[in-house]
Amino acid sequence: MNEILKVQDLSVSHDGMNILNGVSFSLNKGEFSYLIGKTGSGKSTMMRSFYADHDIDSGSVEICGFHLPGLLQRDIPQLRRKVGIVFQDFQLLFDRNVFSNLSFVLEATGWKDQTLMKSRMLEVLELVNLPHILDKSPHQLSGGEQQRLAIARALLNHPEIILADEPTGNLDPDTSLEIIQLFMDIASKGTSVLLATHDYYIIEKHPARLFKVEEGQLFDLGQILFE
Repeated sequence: MNEILKVQDLSVSHDGMNILNGVSFSLNKGEFSYLIGKTGSGKSTMMRSFYADHDIDSGSVEICGFHLPGLLQRDIPQLRRKVGIVFQDFQLLFDRNVFSNLSFVLEATGWKDQTLMKSRMLEVLELVNLPHILDKSPHQLSGGEQQRLAIARALLNHPEIILADEPTGNLDPDTSLEIIQLFMDIASKGTSVLLATHDYYIIEKHPARLFKVEEGQLFDLGQILFE
């Protein structure tokens, strides 16, 4: 199988408390999966460990060809070019327009050619059905449009996997379903998606492989079909 993420015996702690113990699982290229669990169960901490933003106590993570822990500090930017990250609160820069939001990411990850940068911006905005907004400010966009912009930002560097942490947490139900469908479309084109959520409504409407974090362990529940 073509594994894009392989986790073996992963243990992590937060604020001196052990959160995850001996977690093992893998995701394949182009696979869409949900990650569920109570608030504080360790979903976000685990995701942060995947892109070297949280220390690993023991075990290993292989993601997009990079190995953690032990990745050199100078190699972390290269890892983060391969991993797209989407947050619940969008984390957009509201003091600048869409063009500047996207160019900020491209420049930070080594892009130089302004023509190529603009071309890529237009491509990702088209992918998320937000053409013609480069001159707009984030505050001029609806919540759903802001999250689509955040997804476009995550796609800029052609990531091999997207880690989405409660991306529908601030959206209404209909908009949430549209965002999930967008993530599924992205996965169908070859980019893996691991999406943390506690919203069973979207899982019912868009079933997929389901992982559950509970009491420090991770359980592969497969695909649950709701009646």
